[in-house]
Amino acid sequence: MKSVEWSYESDKLIQALEDFWNITGINIAVFDGDHTCIADPQRANPFCRIIQETPEGKEACDRCDRMLFERCQKNGRGQRQVCHAGLTDAAVPIIYNGLTVGYVIFGQVRRQSSRFVIPSDAPYYAQLANVWNQLPVIEDRVFDSVISLGVMVAAYILTEKMIAPDKEELATAVGNYLAEHMTEQPLIDELCYQFHTSKNTLYREFRERYHCTVNEYLLQRRVEAAQELLKKSEKSIIEVGEEVGFGSYCNFCRFFKRETGLSPSEYRKLKTTGKISKKK
Repeated sequence: MKSVEWSYESDKLIQALEDFWNITGINIAVFDGDHTCIADPQRANPFCRIIQETPEGKEACDRCDRMLFERCQKNGRGQRQVCHAGLTDAAVPIIYNGLTVGYVIFGQVRRQSSRFVIPSDAPYYAQLANVWNQLPVIEDRVFDSVISLGVMVAAYILTEKMIAPDKEELATAVGNYLAEHMTEQPLIDELCYQFHTSKNTLYREFRERYHCTVNEYLLQRRVEAAQELLKKSEKSIIEVGEEVGFGSYCNFCRFFKRETGLSPSEYRKLKTTGKISKKK
């Protein structure tokens, strides 16, 4: 898979998460595909805030989050787990064209089945025990509904394009790929798979960036490469055409003349004059 940069609408993400918290009273955040937090309204419950005050507690929380994300990516759907401190978290993958580009994680809740598991020699034990007893208990059926809301949030994030491929980056990445693989004939479906995008998006963004179709761009890069070979090598016209990816001598000559106004042999004869005119 090829790397594509992603853009994030931070303000919209935070507002969506705030709305979720206002309805449920449950902490929620969004992480990117590399497990980096990109939106967090900072609504962690007091129990979790105390635990994360120590480096060991923070690392344990981060480790639990990573495990949850990995399960989401592996299964392609929402997952739940009991964390190291006895609370329940859930996460839903944000999937764009088959690629997991982020996660909605929420929870830090005490359920009916939750147990206080903090060892008595842990830092802040007495404080944690006191806060634990004050945490509201969430019924299992209620938390099931919260998970359904989390799925809706993930879908809403994509629908509103709060997370989306960077338009210019997508077209540039595809253009660079084509230039590096100009001797091949990549299918549009293959490009869409490589760059995690749809055909319509690829067609639109590529034309906006390069003012031509994918196939036209590929032919232009081949002609440019052929020009360099004609100027700097002694290879035959047929060999040059084959080396840059043209399947036949006739096609090579036709497209070369269409782009330069000259046949390959004419171009070679004039390669040192500096008077070759590009076709407008």
